[in-house]
Amino acid sequence: MYKHRKKCYDNPNKYLGLIIDGMDQKKTLLPHFVRTPKNLQEENFIQFHLVGCMVFNGKMLPRVYFTAPNIHNDANLTITIIHDVISHWSGNLPEVLYLQLDNTCRENKNQVVFGYLNMLVELRIFQKVKVGFLLVGHTHDHIDQMFSRFSVTLRRKEVGSLPSLIQCIKKSYMPEPAFEVLEETVDMRRFILGSYGEGKCIEQLNDISFQHQFRIKKIDGKTLIWGKKYSTTTEWAPSSGLQFLKFIPDHPIFASKILLLQSVGEVQNARRQNRAINYSDCLEEIKKCIRYTYEYFDIADSVWWESFFNNQSDLISTTINEDIPLKNPFTWPQNVSNEHEEVNIVEQKQSQGIINSSQAEEREMYIGSRRSRAQREAMEDLYRGSVQDIKEGCMIAVLADGDPNGYPFWVAKVIKVFTENEDVTGVEVHWYATNTHPFNGVYKPEMVVDKKNGGKRKRKGTNINRRRTDILQLKDVDILVYDFNLTKRGTLRFKTTEILKRLLPEGTVLTWDSAETSRRSRRLLKPGILGMHVDSDGALVDDREEYGTSSSASSHSSEDVNSDGVQENMSDFE
Repeated sequence: MYKHRKKCYDNPNKYLGLIIDGMDQKKTLLPHFVRTPKNLQEENFIQFHLVGCMVFNGKMLPRVYFTAPNIHNDANLTITIIHDVISHWSGNLPEVLYLQLDNTCRENKNQVVFGYLNMLVELRIFQKVKVGFLLVGHTHDHIDQMFSRFSVTLRRKEVGSLPSLIQCIKKSYMPEPAFEVLEETVDMRRFILGSYGEGKCIEQLNDISFQHQFRIKKIDGKTLIWGKKYSTTTEWAPSSGLQFLKFIPDHPIFASKILLLQSVGEVQNARRQNRAINYSDCLEEIKKCIRYTYEYFDIADSVWWESFFNNQSDLISTTINEDIPLKNPFTWPQNVSNEHEEVNIVEQKQSQGIINSSQAEEREMYIGSRRSRAQREAMEDLYRGSVQDIKEGCMIAVLADGDPNGYPFWVAKVIKVFTENEDVTGVEVHWYATNTHPFNGVYKPEMVVDKKNGGKRKRKGTNINRRRTDILQLKDVDILVYDFNLTKRGTLRFKTTEILKRLLPEGTVLTWDSAETSRRSRRLLKPGILGMHVDSDGALVDDREEYGTSSSASSHSSEDVNSDGVQENMSDFE
């Protein structure tokens, strides 16, 4: 967000940034006492909710929204705040909107919020919208600092009503925030999810919980959405984007349903007597509790509370099953500067690689009916993909050529990718070996252990571990499967073995299916396996030029790493 915030400061005509978060609700319980008198029941005080919104556009413009318990803290509240900012914007809106939100599905990360943001792009109110959801243990920086100043002020001051609370905290943060009390929210949930008979205007978007960054943009007349796991992830996925929004309904938008106040005593009585809650009794119980506090505050506070109670009585007597019209009718902002349509090619290259189904954290989002795990793995594992999609850190299975044990394939991890004219031409791999069974065996990284003679190494008895690596030229090897993961135990996953068995000759597969798997848990590399032999000290020594074959498919190399996995130069110990 710091990079985006700088853009909003440097180029306010193009970028607008919003940070939205809620304050700890304990601080906004009214009436507020530094020390609550013992004769008062704090459990029947009214819990107001404070939501902060930092607006970045050339300068920082803090805004604070208060809501009573009648307003539900959900996606409609977040959308109402965003829409309030852009609908009261003076002049033309910037082209790009940056949003930073909490990673919570109740208020922010859900289909309703994404549907609204897609509509902003579809209507060309913004050309692009980027949303970032924060990780666990995050800080909002400026907005958390504002909340901290509010809390420090309230530690030493007593507040009798909501207007007094606003006056109390108004001067505690600079620049001074703009305060607003929301008496209603836009019912965007019903508008988007098709509660008016038109059906849902959005597709079902799945696996958004695995993404923290989203981008919404219009390409060739279609509003598309992409996602990626972290802000540091280089590529957006899926590469071609998803058309999440189907249409924009043309029916009016109403206000959200109003929640009625509940008191602790009446709720407990209703549960014991197995009856419905009497909201009039709840209000009377709350009135009795709040009126005991009038002696501690000014007369203006008691006047405000009586007005508040009258409003609550009107809500109870009003029929709430009908559509409630908005006091301020909902309208979409008009942005003349963003009327031109952007016609570009998709920024990422089309990727036909398989989706990494073994790591759920890297799963791409998709639209349509939600798939079960078995359906997803079956669909994703039908494809081998293109070797041009190979990246550092992924596992590969290579067709074996003349393996002394008759293994049909070798397993390795890519540690470096070589490219020429943006095409992958070769990879450097770290081999994994098993001496029990190619399909069912436990694969472990192949290491060569040498003892250093002389110097500190000899006195400490420390070994030098050398990773067994090779450089493979893709034109000379056949990579059967890539981008898979081993299990925690180190074995191949069931779906990976199924792919390998489909690609290998039937006779080879039958031979290994009938072979018994060794039950040894400790890996012992046999002499001659993978072109190595064991010397008199028990160390593995490589006497070959290529891995498993004398062809030009690979050129051997090795790296020296210490026991902590840090690369070392062998010449330093000579």
